[in-house]
Formats: sequence, C-alpha cells, structure tokens
Amino acid sequence: MAAYFRDQGLGTAIAATAISLNAIFTGIGALAWGWAVERVPVRYVFAGVALSMMAAAAMLVLADTPGTGLASASLFGISVGGILVLPPVAYANYFGRANLGAIRGATEPLITLGQAAGAVLSGAIFESSGTYRLAFLIFVALAAITMVGLLWATPPHRRRPPGL
Repeated sequence: MAAYFRDQGLGTAIAATAISLNAIFTGIGALAWGWAVERVPVRYVFAGVALSMMAAAAMLVLADTPGTGLASASLFGISVGGILVLPPVAYANYFGRANLGAIRGATEPLITLGQAAGAVLSGAIFESSGTYRLAFLIFVALAAITMVGLLWATPPHRRRPPGL
C-alpha cells in the first residue's frame, strides 16, 4: 500500500499515515465486527467484511489524493479487522468448538499461502504493467465472489445417529 501511494504521487508522509491508519482501523474493525457477529449470523457479517474489502480495493484503484488514499487505507483496516475476528467464530458455529484446532491447522497454511501469492502476483502485475490497478481490480472481483459464497454458506445440518 505504501509503495502504491508513493507511486500515485501521494508522498512518503501520506503513505506512512495510511499504514498507521490501516493499523488503527484494523483494531477498530475487529471490535466492530466482533460486536456485529454477536447479533447477526456470522455468514452475513462475513459477507459484510467481503463487501467492505471489495469497496476498499475499489477505492485503492481511485486513490490519487491524500483523502482517497487515507480513506481507502482506513476501510482496508476495518476489513482486515473482520478477517482476523470472524473465521474462528464461523468455524465454531458451523463445525463445533471441538474441531477448531484441526480446522485451523488445516486452513491456516492455505490462508498464508494465499496471502503470499497475492503479494507476489500483485508484484508481477506491477512489473508487467507498471501499475497495481489490475491487481486491485482482481481483488475486487475475488471479494465479490467471496461475498456470494459466504451468503450461500448455510450452516450444516447435524444428522442424528440412526435409531434416535
């Protein structure tokens, strides 16, 4: 984000401020999304996180002023706060608390791989095109697909053992 803002001509001070706001709003977002998931089914809250991430990525495409840069960094932070808080709640609600360790153990390496791949692919897109905009548009599309998937993700029905 900082490199992109500097490339957009926003300067080092705005880039540094954006990173700071991103961190601050990650904390605020974690609190807000945590509050929301106590009141609304997790799939709807998680879809809201995907929507906010989609909006943040779209705003990054347009971030060419200090205001739009700082706003997009803040909204991105709010979204990241949800990404940090909601997966364990979703896992517990959908598959039970007894399975959290196994599920997190299986999914965290994939999440880490995805995060690393996103950074590498964004860099490759930048190297080939001279801009991060295509990468951000891909992130917008992925967030939209994720939002639809989350809205379709109904909790599994627990089967009763035969004879009960």
